[in-house]
Parts: sequence; structure tokens; C-alpha cells
Amino acid sequence: MLNPITLSTGGDVCECYNDDANGHWINPDDGCVVCLQGWNMPHCTECAARK
Repeated sequence: MLNPITLSTGGDVCECYNDDANGHWINPDDGCVVCLQGWNMPHCTECAARK
């Protein structure tokens, strides 16, 4: 699952989604496949404290 957002049309610079709808992701250079600390895989939309 890749979750980057390109910063410009056709661009090669990306940032990761960081919102409740698309998930809280980090490491755009690796394709945004790791959750921000405190969020659960696989979608990074569930707070880790809720488990």
C-alpha cells in the first residue's frame, strides 16, 4: 500500500497523508508505508490507544 501525495502535478516530490480519512503515515522516501507513532496498521486511521 502506497500512501504518498505528490506536491505538484507530475512531480517526483511527495509527502505522506496525515489525516483521519487517509491515515497518518510517515517516510515519503519509502512510499509512506509506515504509520506515524501512535496509529495502528494496516490503514493508520485507528489510534493505537484504542486497542
